[in-house]
Amino acid sequence: MSTSGAGDSHDQSSKSSSDVIFAPLGSDEIADNVTCIESLCMSCHEQGETKLLLTKIPFYKDVVVSSFRCDLCHYSNTNIQSCEPIQNRGVRYEIKVKPGEDLNRQVVKGEFATISIPKLELEIPKESQPGSINTIEGIIQRVIDGLTQDQQTRSEVDPEGFLKVSQFITRLVDLKEDETGFEIIMDDPSGNSFVENPFAPNKDERGSVSHYIRSIDQDVELGLNEKHARDAVTSREGMDDTTELDFQNEVMTFNSNCPSCGRQCDTNMKSINIPFFKEVIIMATVCDDCGHKSDEVKSGGGIEPKGVKYTCKVETVIDLNRDVLKSETCSLCIPELDVELEHGSLGGRFTTIEGLVNSFLEGVDKLAPFGSGDSTQSSTAYKFEQFKQKAKDLLDLKEPFTIILDDPAGNSFISKIDDENDPGLTEERYERSYDQKEFLGLNDMVTENYEETTQTNVENAGDT
Repeated sequence: MSTSGAGDSHDQSSKSSSDVIFAPLGSDEIADNVTCIESLCMSCHEQGETKLLLTKIPFYKDVVVSSFRCDLCHYSNTNIQSCEPIQNRGVRYEIKVKPGEDLNRQVVKGEFATISIPKLELEIPKESQPGSINTIEGIIQRVIDGLTQDQQTRSEVDPEGFLKVSQFITRLVDLKEDETGFEIIMDDPSGNSFVENPFAPNKDERGSVSHYIRSIDQDVELGLNEKHARDAVTSREGMDDTTELDFQNEVMTFNSNCPSCGRQCDTNMKSINIPFFKEVIIMATVCDDCGHKSDEVKSGGGIEPKGVKYTCKVETVIDLNRDVLKSETCSLCIPELDVELEHGSLGGRFTTIEGLVNSFLEGVDKLAPFGSGDSTQSSTAYKFEQFKQKAKDLLDLKEPFTIILDDPAGNSFISKIDDENDPGLTEERYERSYDQKEFLGLNDMVTENYEETTQTNVENAGDT
């Protein structure tokens, strides 16, 4: 009987080990997850070998790493594909690269990401360099290698094209040593790309990241069903089309896809009025299949005539308990931590100041995935630990700190302790800059005499 029990225990252990699909890097199961497949070499057209590894990058995502090598011609190639679902928003990185440290920034390029270098009028489409983990210098070098490999044939077939490509390769080589620097832009509508911030957890001094709502064309390009590409409220069971919806007193439900497992789930939506502010919509999603939970707050009104900036001095427990509505267009800054989060980093939230800081601390590893893990330098890991400890000390009120919310849409709010006099809170309304209007999509929006403008555009198009 004891032998049988031992056998059952061994079978269960083996089954548990085999059930691991995405083994973490450095774990015991990582060697068992490598799959070797014979495949055709695209260089010499002989048989080579492709190795596939399903793994989990710490504090980032589940990925499939593939590596091909041909022992005959020594051609090799690697790429990476994200196994994570498509994110709710696209992401765009703009980095001002200076020679030296910036060239060594690690880059996770998703399979749908495009990279451009305006200084050279160079654009790398998603098809040319599939998903990969590389550095900025490595990305440029791959372009050089790709242009160089056909130069011998090009010199015989198209001498003029050979000279032009040679000149462009020279410009790419000089770019890596250009003391004036250059700008590199990575745009990924799937939201599954990332560029390392060497200054993390502080703000990137030479880069910016923005999250945006995809267009319908981008949704179709990603393979999303056009019908489900936009949220739509569904009628409740037993309700016919003539029944009016009571958004104020009832919880509405609509179907959506779980951002974790991709299966269909229900999202609940409720409209509430915040005293002395405006109407907001709270949305909560729970997936019955994988247990994923998420919540989001959206403004129930339009864009305000002016932007708003709140500066709150936090000194007591009462300050920590102030109600905060942070919209998805609002940025967060804590000067004592020397940190600033761009628009859309934490999404929309209705919480307290303490809850907002805690949400930020929980998301630090996600916002800077290269701040932890086996490949992280000891100095970087120490800096992150110091940063987290200082943030906890601020929450314990060992020293006062400042919270700054800047919302160009004017849809954020921090509650007052005293309606008449609150010296710890400053509210500033301001005129938006051109870049802020561009971010909100206001520069191309016509709100007056739009019928005449449309007619004029039609007539001009007819004349051409």
